[in-house]
Amino acid sequence: MPFELGITYYTGLPAPTLIYGCFAEAMILAMDGRYESYSVGQGRITPEKMETILARALARGFRPAPPYRGGKPISEESLALFAQRYHSPGEVRP
Repeated sequence: MPFELGITYYTGLPAPTLIYGCFAEAMILAMDGRYESYSVGQGRITPEKMETILARALARGFRPAPPYRGGKPISEESLALFAQRYHSPGEVRP
Protein backbone atom coordinates (compact mmCIF):
# COMPACT_ATOMS: atom_id res chain seq x y z
CA MET A 1 0.00 0.00 0.00
CA PRO A 2 1.18 3.56 -0.46
CA PHE A 3 0.55 4.20 3.26
CA GLU A 4 0.97 2.35 6.55
CA LEU A 5 -1.99 0.75 8.24
CA GLY A 6 -1.41 -0.37 11.82
CA ILE A 7 -3.21 -3.71 11.68
CA THR A 8 -0.29 -6.11 11.26
CA TYR A 9 -1.19 -7.73 14.59
CA TYR A 10 -4.51 -8.80 13.07
CA THR A 11 -3.35 -9.66 9.54
CA GLY A 12 -0.18 -11.51 10.52
CA LEU A 13 1.66 -9.83 7.65
CA PRO A 14 5.20 -8.64 8.35
CA ALA A 15 4.88 -4.94 7.38
CA PRO A 16 2.29 -2.20 7.85
CA THR A 17 2.36 -1.48 4.10
CA LEU A 18 1.32 -5.04 3.19
CA ILE A 19 -2.34 -5.95 3.03
CA TYR A 20 -4.33 -8.85 1.66
CA GLY A 21 -5.71 -8.39 -1.84
CA CYS A 22 -9.32 -8.57 -0.69
CA PHE A 23 -8.69 -5.69 1.75
CA ALA A 24 -6.93 -3.65 -0.94
CA GLU A 25 -9.76 -4.29 -3.40
CA ALA A 26 -12.33 -2.93 -0.95
CA MET A 27 -10.19 0.14 -0.17
CA ILE A 28 -9.53 0.95 -3.83
CA LEU A 29 -13.16 0.56 -4.85
CA ALA A 30 -14.27 2.73 -1.91
CA MET A 31 -11.68 5.40 -2.81
CA ASP A 32 -13.27 5.47 -6.26
CA GLY A 33 -16.79 5.72 -4.81
CA ARG A 34 -17.67 2.29 -6.17
CA TYR A 35 -19.49 0.47 -3.38
CA GLU A 36 -19.52 -2.98 -4.93
CA SER A 37 -17.54 -6.17 -4.65
CA TYR A 38 -15.48 -7.48 -7.52
CA SER A 39 -14.51 -10.83 -6.08
CA VAL A 40 -16.80 -12.06 -3.31
CA GLY A 41 -16.34 -15.84 -3.31
CA GLN A 42 -13.72 -17.81 -5.16
CA GLY A 43 -13.93 -17.92 -8.94
CA ARG A 44 -16.34 -14.99 -9.26
CA ILE A 45 -13.97 -12.35 -10.65
CA THR A 46 -13.55 -11.82 -14.38
CA PRO A 47 -10.34 -10.98 -16.25
CA GLU A 48 -11.87 -7.61 -17.14
CA LYS A 49 -12.48 -6.80 -13.47
CA MET A 50 -8.92 -7.92 -12.64
CA GLU A 51 -7.55 -5.48 -15.21
CA THR A 52 -9.78 -2.69 -13.91
CA ILE A 53 -8.87 -3.17 -10.25
CA LEU A 54 -5.14 -3.42 -11.09
CA ALA A 55 -5.29 -0.19 -13.11
CA ARG A 56 -7.17 1.58 -10.29
CA ALA A 57 -4.72 0.19 -7.71
CA LEU A 58 -1.67 1.39 -9.64
CA ALA A 59 -3.27 4.82 -10.10
CA ARG A 60 -3.73 5.02 -6.31
CA GLY A 61 -0.11 4.04 -5.59
CA PHE A 62 -0.74 0.42 -4.66
CA ARG A 63 1.74 -2.14 -5.98
CA PRO A 64 1.54 -5.95 -6.08
CA ALA A 65 3.49 -7.58 -3.26
CA PRO A 66 5.18 -10.96 -3.35
CA PRO A 67 2.71 -13.74 -2.55
CA TYR A 68 2.42 -14.54 1.16
CA ARG A 69 0.89 -17.39 3.13
CA GLY A 70 0.79 -17.55 6.89
CA GLY A 71 2.73 -14.30 7.18
CA LYS A 72 5.69 -15.60 5.19
CA PRO A 73 6.66 -15.05 1.56
CA ILE A 74 6.04 -17.99 -0.77
CA SER A 75 9.28 -19.04 -2.47
CA GLU A 76 9.76 -19.07 -6.24
CA GLU A 77 10.49 -22.79 -5.91
CA SER A 78 7.11 -23.42 -4.24
CA LEU A 79 5.32 -21.41 -6.94
CA ALA A 80 7.09 -23.33 -9.70
CA LEU A 81 6.21 -26.66 -8.06
CA PHE A 82 2.58 -25.57 -7.73
CA ALA A 83 2.47 -24.50 -11.39
CA GLN A 84 4.00 -27.81 -12.45
CA ARG A 85 1.52 -29.91 -10.48
CA TYR A 86 -1.61 -27.84 -11.01
CA HIS A 87 -1.21 -26.27 -14.41
CA SER A 88 -4.92 -26.28 -15.18
CA PRO A 89 -8.07 -26.34 -13.00
CA GLY A 90 -9.23 -29.81 -12.10
CA GLU A 91 -6.09 -31.55 -13.31
CA VAL A 92 -3.51 -32.74 -10.79
CA ARG A 93 -0.23 -34.19 -11.94
CA PRO A 94 1.35 -36.90 -9.78
